[in-house]
Amino acid sequence: VPQVAPVNKAEFLPKMELQVSPQGRLMQPVPTICFSNLMDELQYVVWISFIQDSGVCAGEYMHPESPRPGTSWNGTPLSFSKLKLYAFDGSAKRPITLTSNKSYFLQINFGNVNEHGHILSRTVIRQAIVGTWFVAVNHNHMKALASSSKKTSDAHGPAKKRHKSASLQK
Repeated sequence: VPQVAPVNKAEFLPKMELQVSPQGRLMQPVPTICFSNLMDELQYVVWISFIQDSGVCAGEYMHPESPRPGTSWNGTPLSFSKLKLYAFDGSAKRPITLTSNKSYFLQINFGNVNEHGHILSRTVIRQAIVGTWFVAVNHNHMKALASSSKKTSDAHGPAKKRHKSASLQK
């Protein structure tokens, strides 16, 4: 039976923040997994899914080296180092678009493909990275809000002083 195990499980805490932005941010820590018992002659695809706490899939990312034969992945760490996370901004949907302050968990998926590259659904195995919930955080949005409110207060601050001094001159 094919198996998958996280390589860097110690880097994942029970609850973590995921940095997202409209421009996309590389996921940290990088999910890295290792397969065993894959059949040598079969072609496999591997992808990662972000599942909301409601059970809805928020997005999927196919590993760029998929599909590959089982021999190339058995016992070799497989990293999702190119995985970019995007903040939902109300417009274009990108592969992994997460909503700020929502909780997600990761699910590793893999399965066989036929000679035409189609995933054979009966072969798909799904495994959650157990014990870790992620909360999407858009620090760029928070910085923009802080900057905007600072500009607003700066704009209103001198105006109030001018208004006060103008009334004193009357």
